[in-house]
Amino acid sequence: MMNKNLVLMVVLLVSCQSEYAESIDLTAYLKDHVKILASDEYEGRATGTEGETLAANYIMEQFNTLSLVPCGDRKGFVQSFPILENELDPFNSFLSVENTRFKYGTDIIRIGGGGTFKAQRLNSGLIVVNGITDTLTPAEKVLIKNSIVLYNPPSEKGKLTMDARRFMFILAGYGPASILVATDKDESKWQQYKPESNLKTTQQAAWPMWLDNKKETTHISFFEVNEQVLNQVGLRRSDGNQFNILRLDTKIEVDVNTRPTRLIFGKNIVGYIAGTDLSLARQPIIVSAHYDGLGVSTFQNLEDRVHNGADDNASGVAALIEIARMFAGSKPRHPIIFLATSGEEKGLWGSNYFINKFPLPMLQPIANINIDMIGTHYRDGSMYIIGQHELEELNVFDDSRLKLLSDHAFELDFPKEHMYYRSDQINFVEQNIPAVLMTSSGLPDHYHEINDEYAVIDFDHLNDATHSVYQFLLKIDRGQLNLTFKRPVEAIIRNWHLAADDPS
Repeated sequence: MMNKNLVLMVVLLVSCQSEYAESIDLTAYLKDHVKILASDEYEGRATGTEGETLAANYIMEQFNTLSLVPCGDRKGFVQSFPILENELDPFNSFLSVENTRFKYGTDIIRIGGGGTFKAQRLNSGLIVVNGITDTLTPAEKVLIKNSIVLYNPPSEKGKLTMDARRFMFILAGYGPASILVATDKDESKWQQYKPESNLKTTQQAAWPMWLDNKKETTHISFFEVNEQVLNQVGLRRSDGNQFNILRLDTKIEVDVNTRPTRLIFGKNIVGYIAGTDLSLARQPIIVSAHYDGLGVSTFQNLEDRVHNGADDNASGVAALIEIARMFAGSKPRHPIIFLATSGEEKGLWGSNYFINKFPLPMLQPIANINIDMIGTHYRDGSMYIIGQHELEELNVFDDSRLKLLSDHAFELDFPKEHMYYRSDQINFVEQNIPAVLMTSSGLPDHYHEINDEYAVIDFDHLNDATHSVYQFLLKIDRGQLNLTFKRPVEAIIRNWHLAADDPS
């Protein structure tokens, strides 16, 4: 009888503690975290930089204050992963059109490619894509594959609109050798690109060391070219106002040369809270949020060049810390691993490294809840659970602080974005761990822009969003919610690889 009473007292105590945690106003804590992580001092927290180190140290201090148990390298909070930093050689890189050579930094500049690039010499057919369309025919997709694509988007005063940017990545999904994007920036804006700009980039070092069961992916480089390049093939910027695809018998060559600079290390920060139920000790829940950002812009003439990343994703990291605070006060049944990843913006590197080093199957996580961009909201009083469509028993909960919306709602708001495949949760899915992304901002105007700063955050919403994630985790921890896949993981991953190839 005494044992039963003791059990009842423990249950009541845990229930009271969790109810107290749910009632706490976290706004002041959240403001402090975001203000520090999104400050100019942290220089955008790019992976492998001093700003990343400052952010990592701050998160470690918070974890330590909350008495989380370190589970990184050498019994510390940090789990390091290697990065090979390369530099583009501007003096030996060029674009040639019909034997007319255009110089790097003067006529052509690299604008992206998944955070990585390699030395490459491309000599293939030229496909011109003018404008934007909703769908491409099978024949048009075949034209794009393995060709150099010159993309001439609608003219918009030197800017690449969000629709044009999305279409550019849709084109990338059809396997071109490279994409050249025409611009109508005037000469003064073009001069913001210095020869040394956009040179340094990073790619994963020693890929086979932790991804020996995977094929290395092909990275497509994107370049911006000026109007002189467009004129050389007989086109004008105004041609981009109407969609068509042309195959030109134009001799074109892209020659990109790189030089290695140094080996650096990204840092995941990992801590955990032990569970109270020993029978669940091998079934942890993993809560993750990436803390890396885009760093400092290479555009030399901007007054403010720091990508502070307040919403993306200082907001998610602030929530991660405060959820740890709530669970530290009301112990969970399952162990809960709190994972702040780096390298997400480069290609989901940190989570990839973490889960490939995780001691599976000795420990079998029952869920990953990934938090990304919850500092603002697209729908008032709501947040999205991305991944719901892949999981059983995952319904909208009326008792959450915020209304939890499904993938379907997100697709209605942001069609064709394939958000389930675009953040760290997909690496857990690949290892057969049920995972969801909890987000609320959608794709706001400040997404990946300089103005993603402290001032954009709605802290009342962030407080409610943090509590909503905590409530969601409580349901999983208490066994009220059992996340299981509806279909084989292989089918989900196949969709991941085909997502860009199916824009409809």
